[in-house]
Amino acid sequence: MMKPGPTGSLTSTLAAVSETVGAWAVHHIPEVGSTNDVARDLLRAGATPGFVVRADIQTGGRGRRGRAWASPAGNLYMSAAIAPDRPTPEWPLLSLMAAASLAESLITVTNGDLGGRIGIKWPNDVLVGGRKISGILLETEMVSGRMAAVVGIGVNIASHPDGTRLGATHLDEVASGHSGIDGVFAGILEALDGQLTAWEQDGAEHALATWRRHGLWIGERISVETGQGDIAGRFEGVTDAGLLRLRGDDGRETVHAAGDVSLSGPIGAGSVRAGG
Repeated sequence: MMKPGPTGSLTSTLAAVSETVGAWAVHHIPEVGSTNDVARDLLRAGATPGFVVRADIQTGGRGRRGRAWASPAGNLYMSAAIAPDRPTPEWPLLSLMAAASLAESLITVTNGDLGGRIGIKWPNDVLVGGRKISGILLETEMVSGRMAAVVGIGVNIASHPDGTRLGATHLDEVASGHSGIDGVFAGILEALDGQLTAWEQDGAEHALATWRRHGLWIGERISVETGQGDIAGRFEGVTDAGLLRLRGDDGRETVHAAGDVSLSGPIGAGSVRAGG
């Protein structure tokens, strides 16, 4: 593994394929600012989508809306660069697909221990027992006239930050055992590869079914924080494009492409899997 200098060395990074996992070429770097940034830089430098950047530490990790993502050693930080063979207007579904892949893989690598306790807060926050264990950041990059996507994933394995909005946890805390950080990494890539293949061959049905199986708060009253203010209503699930369906107090249904979701008040008593 190599560690780039202050400005990084893309030539060295391109050459530093430390392993392959399935069909993925993996660039494993001890320390980076952000794995998403390195992946995007590699795409600009001519790397072919289908690779992963993995780091032991991030000094500038970030989540959605530019929020900082604490990235100490012992946790998993990775970004997969892909160019799915689907129309680009469908690509926002990648956010839900990555969350579905992650939820399924964490159940698998813990031998089912997290089954029934893991859930996805729309669109892509993965929670265990109502506390956040992972986050996903989807970004795009134009490469030689063709769009590529970078799916950034962070998983708390050995530790988690305090004082977060949702509350956080880590895998060592909530699972009686798991396959180790390398096994978690390989499991995520396997699940993501399976979801991408199904999407390219058969459309979004498999990804949506997986997400809906783990989706939190469906049927409950939620609040969606949007750029125009908060909107409350009953969470009716997601559309086939992955958009949030919200039924307002006036009975009208609206759909939303972005926003922060939280429980708002009782329609039912609240799912036992729900957290906030």
